[in-house]
Amino acid sequence: MSRSAVFAVALVAVAVAAVSALPTENATAPANKVASAAGPASLDVAPLPGHIMVRPPPRQVEEASAAPVSLPVRPANLGPGPALPPGTVKFPSEQPLQQADERLDADQQDVWSWDNLRDGCGDTKNCLGFPENCESDSSAQCTAIVTVQVLPQDEPTAPGGKSDMFTFRMRASDAKWVAVGLGETSKMHDTSVIECVANPDGTIETYLSYTPQANERKDCIRMTNPGGAIKLRQSRYMDAGLFCEVSRVNQSRLINIDWNLDEKPFFLQLALGTKFKNIGGIGGLMQHNKGAVSAASSVRLDAYRTLGAASNWPMRLHGALMVLAWMFAATAGSLAARYFKAAWGKATICGKAMWFAWHRLLMILTVVLHVVAIIAALIYLEGWSSSSGVHGILGGVTTALALLQGAAGLLRPSPDHKYRPLFNWGHRVQGFATHVIAIVTIFFAVGLPYARLPSYTYAILGVYVLFYFILHGVHSLTEVKSYYFIFVLFGSAAFAITMLILVVIGPA
Repeated sequence: MSRSAVFAVALVAVAVAAVSALPTENATAPANKVASAAGPASLDVAPLPGHIMVRPPPRQVEEASAAPVSLPVRPANLGPGPALPPGTVKFPSEQPLQQADERLDADQQDVWSWDNLRDGCGDTKNCLGFPENCESDSSAQCTAIVTVQVLPQDEPTAPGGKSDMFTFRMRASDAKWVAVGLGETSKMHDTSVIECVANPDGTIETYLSYTPQANERKDCIRMTNPGGAIKLRQSRYMDAGLFCEVSRVNQSRLINIDWNLDEKPFFLQLALGTKFKNIGGIGGLMQHNKGAVSAASSVRLDAYRTLGAASNWPMRLHGALMVLAWMFAATAGSLAARYFKAAWGKATICGKAMWFAWHRLLMILTVVLHVVAIIAALIYLEGWSSSSGVHGILGGVTTALALLQGAAGLLRPSPDHKYRPLFNWGHRVQGFATHVIAIVTIFFAVGLPYARLPSYTYAILGVYVLFYFILHGVHSLTEVKSYYFIFVLFGSAAFAITMLILVVIGPA
């Protein structure tokens, strides 16, 4: 045989070996089926435990690589959380998430929309939104919402045909955490809580926690996950906020309490915030600083109906009385004593000088309204609450100064006493300082979640302050006429009524 013939035989042998090495259609080693060049790859691989299958866009699929893309799902680690610097947690860049969203079909994206979350509230699921009742008003804009449903019947069921799982969907805007509570009352204590938390590294985790009784610390105490009571199913950032879908079994035992979600009614509660605690290296939620709401009545979670929000009338009463006390009564009462002695001359009311009669009446009214307002707030909050921050501290200072000022007025020395001039100056300075601190305290109330006042409230308060100092300037630089007091009364009343509308009724 010639050399060329031998070379040809060798080439044929190599070709036959290469063809026999190709995988056949019945091969069992790879689990994928590679599509022809005329169409995209079909991914039939079952996902690994703890992974989600994601179909790449057709432009990214090549015949040479039909391997599926799997993304690990962070398990619900419900032990002590990572150390989170208080108030310093920042959202990561949303750019990678926007790219990932392109791989979601329209149905998946709709799950996260506000309209979809509110659809069926009261009919196919229980819902609670913040601000109050936004879940039932399509024209209202929700800042946060939670929905509760029994899982579909193809999920594992308990004896008797009842589903043993409940789905909690939570969404919040402008927040780093959102939480849903199940309590025996509308107050946020003795409550089992599911937390949805955005970590600094961009991950979202869920925790099971518990809020202690009233008069104890009001932060959530995180616990382990007994018997896998909850499971994080879906989560993501969106619109500078976060979304979580968490399932929870209907029976669990926490803090020596049995929680049977399908047998016992609960008050649904919703809270959101941005602040974390860091005690001993263990992270957790601080009391809500972005808002909170409780359902008006308890409900069995598998019995769907319209819930509505619990009334916060004590806090509205608190705000209304404080506005009347310091923007109306204190304003008119202090100016009556400061500038109208000469204008009213010897005019009297019930045997007392007119200026003194007006001053005493209005300042007693100020103190009484202030004390009743403090009692209303303490009733609602069930004691002192650190969530009020600077507003609460300044409110305490104002209360002490107001009571001291009232007591000093009752114990004032006689007009011809040698210490009367000293009393007059001290009484005037302390009264002015108390009034200023009270108005500053109202400024700090505007941003509190309980107040729920619009941002333009600051402008209204600013105009009031300008009005107050103009009154002082006019009365100091001109000859005061008796009828000026009408402008003082009606002017201060106008600001007080404007604030009353915002506090009691709310913005239009």
